[in-house]
Amino acid sequence: MKRLTKTLISIAAAASVALSVSASVSAGWVKRNNGTWSYYDSLNYKATGWLKLGSVWYYLDTNGIMATGWKQINGIWYYFNSSGSMKTGWLLDNRKWYYLNGDGTMKTGWLKLQNTWYYLNGDGSMKTGWLLNDNKWYFFSDGGAMKTGWLLKDGRWYYLNGDGSMKTGWLKLGDKQYYLASDGKMVTGRQSIDGTTYVFQDDGALMPNTTSIEDATEYEQQVLKEVNQIRINAGLHPLAYSSSLTLGAKIRAGEIALKFDHVRPNGTNWYTVFTEIGQSADGTGENIARNYSTPKAVVQSWMDSSDHRKNILDPDFRYMGICYLKKVSGDEYWVQLFSNTLS
Repeated sequence: MKRLTKTLISIAAAASVALSVSASVSAGWVKRNNGTWSYYDSLNYKATGWLKLGSVWYYLDTNGIMATGWKQINGIWYYFNSSGSMKTGWLLDNRKWYYLNGDGTMKTGWLKLQNTWYYLNGDGSMKTGWLLNDNKWYFFSDGGAMKTGWLLKDGRWYYLNGDGSMKTGWLKLGDKQYYLASDGKMVTGRQSIDGTTYVFQDDGALMPNTTSIEDATEYEQQVLKEVNQIRINAGLHPLAYSSSLTLGAKIRAGEIALKFDHVRPNGTNWYTVFTEIGQSADGTGENIARNYSTPKAVVQSWMDSSDHRKNILDPDFRYMGICYLKKVSGDEYWVQLFSNTLS
């Protein structure tokens, strides 16, 4: 009997040692044969659900398998690194950027970080390029930052307000005015806006001293159309109508009715009229004619004269003023003033 008792005690001791070793191996993280990880607590219970170790969060499914990559939990998306730790902040995954909030939840919609706005799509991916949101257009750079101010896109200029929304209509910046069409594109050249024609420079700024061509007489309008058609056919840009230059043309029309010459009645040259209308005389030209009854006829007469033709086809000229004067006597006088700039 003594011998049997000793044997049982030895077996019990061996069993005790075996249990102690098993508990030591199972505590903490355990890697399974299939490469997945599970966590066992100090009582050898397998963890499921959320697990916080130190300052790091993990998630284990109902089978105790540690989550990695994207995981939807209660309808909300999270991302877990290959180590199982929950991700926060920016994440680059499959060439797309995502943002995970401080609690790990995937962000969608507007996001402000410091002084920069971003937008995350419904799938969490960061938006770049154009975005239509609440009937307003916004633009985001390749880095995701919302753009404000001037934007050059595909060769066209746009303007984004301080809140990022795309501007349309009139825009005043400093002492300059611009106009953005309904699609946001900045306009240049001659534009009809609400029934009025305006002229805009190549940089989009409204041209000073320009008004609607409708302010000109029918004959003067036709001269401009004839001249611009000739220029377009020659591969040149059309000329813009200038009320300031037209004022100078009216002065000259009255003068050539007295003395048909490029020298003015006071003995000065024709270009001195530009100083009278507040314009520079540099880069200017003048065409005059008399006793032509139609715009087409007078333009053709100028085209038949090398010097007059040179003015009409000068690639540097951008603006033109026109005057047609018919006296009681029946004499008809025509004046064109050209300039490459306006002040």
